[in-house]
Amino acid sequence: SKFIEYNNITLFFPFENHNLSLNKNSAIITTICKHYENRLEEWIQYSLKLGFSAIVIFNNDENTKNPINEAKLKEPIKKTKEICDKFKDKVLCIDFPYSPLGDDHWNQIQRITLHLGIHGFKDQCRNICTIDPDEFIYFPRKTDNNIEEFLSHYNTTIQIQSNILTNRGEYDNIDNNVLQIAKWIGPDKYKKLIYITSEVKHCQFIYSPHEVYINGTVLEVNTIEKDVLIHYHCWINKRCKWDKKFKYFDILE
Repeated sequence: SKFIEYNNITLFFPFENHNLSLNKNSAIITTICKHYENRLEEWIQYSLKLGFSAIVIFNNDENTKNPINEAKLKEPIKKTKEICDKFKDKVLCIDFPYSPLGDDHWNQIQRITLHLGIHGFKDQCRNICTIDPDEFIYFPRKTDNNIEEFLSHYNTTIQIQSNILTNRGEYDNIDNNVLQIAKWIGPDKYKKLIYITSEVKHCQFIYSPHEVYINGTVLEVNTIEKDVLIHYHCWINKRCKWDKKFKYFDILE
């Protein structure tokens, strides 16, 4: 019921002045991290080797309201920004200390970062991927080895299927060694999107990293077969308990 006017606000838009080298053919990842230093460097190196031009990371370390999904045996010394700073020309770290409102799930702020990342960069690159730092994209075919080259053959948004990848132990320490210990394929898991930015409409809200919504309706997208492109969602220790039925998989490392 009150009108308040502010005249001395300075706004910062971190998507314009950055050191990332992007062009009309670039593919990037946008994601959010919260105290993931024991996994982050390994994932960044893997994703860049796969051929992504850049990674945009919203740093949620200062959010003290909710925990992350995976318990740690040891607390790493480095923080998210320190890891990102090692890849300054390839990784943009955006301070994002916010927490969910009320009883909302942490996923609510994840969705906001996806919206900001996609709209902030949709005019600077060709493709934007919505995977998380516990997800590793893999090319099953020997003919594929670069994500930007692969995506150049698809003129639409695609959906990647996944499987859980887990370790055999329950108390293994994670220190950027996920691909050394996660060698058993578990059940099917979440699909993820790689947007082609030409299809992202003005002010289209990004509801989910899994499906494309327009005005509350799920759009049908091109789902890629697993023997062409897949991502493995690495759930370690008790987050996905090892089962003797799981198939051994020793390729990602």
